[in-house]
Amino acid sequence: MYKQFLMIVTALALFGLTTGQASANSVGFAEPNPIETGGASTLTLNIVATSFTDTVDAGSFNFTWDPGVLAFTGGTITYPNADPFFSFFDDTNAATGVVEVFVGSLVSATGNFDIATINFNVVGGTGTTINFNESCLGCGWFGGGSQVPFVVDYTPGQVAVAAVPVPAAVWLMGSGLLGLVGIGRRTRS
Repeated sequence: MYKQFLMIVTALALFGLTTGQASANSVGFAEPNPIETGGASTLTLNIVATSFTDTVDAGSFNFTWDPGVLAFTGGTITYPNADPFFSFFDDTNAATGVVEVFVGSLVSATGNFDIATINFNVVGGTGTTINFNESCLGCGWFGGGSQVPFVVDYTPGQVAVAAVPVPAAVWLMGSGLLGLVGIGRRTRS
């Protein structure tokens, strides 16, 4: 009985320790979620790393989206001290809504840091989700000189495409023109 009691208490303590920890090694967007286009025809997003407790030497992932809503137009690696030979976008499958990102550096990073900036043209009128995934078998995030990948949590971004708003100046000009038409009719009468 005592042994079962100790096992239950130990299990609860371990559960409490694991659930109380803050999320570490996260990748997502700097923009608030959902990401609003505000009626713009282009969209620029910043991919960021937050709360990295593991030292990062290199990482890779892909992101996917609905190409009927967003069209990838390019990106820039913003990873600190990025090695240009090992840091790049593979946009071979961008037309199908998949782009791979590879980052590498000779200087390790921890904590919060930028990874990349991606650019889209808004081509559709409905929303999409931009999901992150590991890009290939054996790929992932590595650090501290280890060849063993460590765990990274990815936060997808919900993109809300809004209709292009009609500026207030257009309404003001339209009402002014109607007023002039009305004055013109009065003077002819």
